Amino acid sequence: MTVAQLMELLEQVAPLRLAESWDNVGLILGDPAAPASKVMTCLTLSPDVADEAISEKTDVVISHHPILFRSAKTIRADQPGGDIVWKLARAGVAVISHHTAWDGASGGANDYIANKLGLIDLEPISPAPGRECVKFIVFVADDNLEAVRSAAFHAGAGQIGNYRECSFSTPGTGTFYGMKGTQPTVGQVGIRESASEHRLEIVAFKHLQNQVLSAIKQAHSYEEPAIDVYPLAAVATKSETGVGRVGKLPAALTTRELARLASVRLQSSATQFGLPMPPFSEKPILKVAIACGAGDDLLDLAIRSGSDAMVTGELRFHSLLKARDAGLATVMVGHYASERLSMDSMAELLNKKCPDLNVWASRKESAPAMNL
Repeated sequence: MTVAQLMELLEQVAPLRLAESWDNVGLILGDPAAPASKVMTCLTLSPDVADEAISEKTDVVISHHPILFRSAKTIRADQPGGDIVWKLARAGVAVISHHTAWDGASGGANDYIANKLGLIDLEPISPAPGRECVKFIVFVADDNLEAVRSAAFHAGAGQIGNYRECSFSTPGTGTFYGMKGTQPTVGQVGIRESASEHRLEIVAFKHLQNQVLSAIKQAHSYEEPAIDVYPLAAVATKSETGVGRVGKLPAALTTRELARLASVRLQSSATQFGLPMPPFSEKPILKVAIACGAGDDLLDLAIRSGSDAMVTGELRFHSLLKARDAGLATVMVGHYASERLSMDSMAELLNKKCPDLNVWASRKESAPAMNL
């Protein structure tokens, strides 16, 4: 397997379209054509983890947190941050990050927390928008309709949800006037002609636009086919992917019980919890919002979702006050605990999808903070 093929495999697991616009995801360091037989996952590429990757002769590190997250003007071995990139590059170790794409993916970081807590009826706090699509409108002679339609389908067009080969056509009459030098399929040059035609409509994912357009032109019988291509608005639909998660506990718990459960299941040694203001301080917790890592940006969505509690990695002081005043209980297991175990899960998932691939989670990575 090459790095490029590993990237294709990761795209199936955590599509990059799910990543936030501010994120730095994909192949950050390395050669797409290089081999990728030994792969290590980790939460953060700290110096000790980078040394581990090099000593294990790792081909690729999949780091949840991206390196070079902010633009860098220099990469120097004697400067923090640059030293890691320099060492990895010299050792030929590629680095990939899917970060917020993995957070929002089905089976990703947020789903991992929700499943560990036993939540049911899961859905994203904010569903991911549908994949960007285009619509082709093609005017085609009646006897050429099926050939053009089949060519478009073969090129990947016509998929809507779990249905494929979707299209719509309506009959009509087209006119054209072939000028000097043309070779019309029907009729004569220099005369306005009429022909019985169909208006064919087919959708396709935007990344397939060029190959679908090429297939339509090759199958079309006209010298100059009339083809319109329209962008389609990406709409939020019911989806398993997207930002955060909301689900229900099988049975109501107190905030303290939920905090203990999260601490044990996520192997957190630094779990904190916050109670709402009276009279909601001891209300039973049933509906739970999930936000791996730093949950501040999802707090308003968690409140609007009607959740009783939010389980996250960390929250800023003023976010805690806002949650308390809004009647939302909070459980914070620490940034590390909220995301690290999901990278073990990613390694297991990749090994399952490709048994020939040697994937393991970092054995040396550890939490940067501990309790007394």
